[in-house]
Amino acid sequence: MLDYKINEDISLKLKDYQDSNELFKLIESSREHLKEWMVWVDSVQTEEDVVKSIHKNLIEKFMSAFS
Repeated sequence: MLDYKINEDISLKLKDYQDSNELFKLIESSREHLKEWMVWVDSVQTEEDVVKSIHKNLIEKFMSAFS
């Protein structure tokens, strides 16, 4: 996947399926704080919800590349 290194400690990357477990744990650990800023948090209740979101985002990125 696409990675962009900002500095030695920080990099950005597109979400991928292998990130689903870690991403779900991060959402769970910060749920109350995230809810204040991100309306989608309540729709993520399981790791499978994260997988579905990643899938949707990848399809959207793929489709936008060809439109």
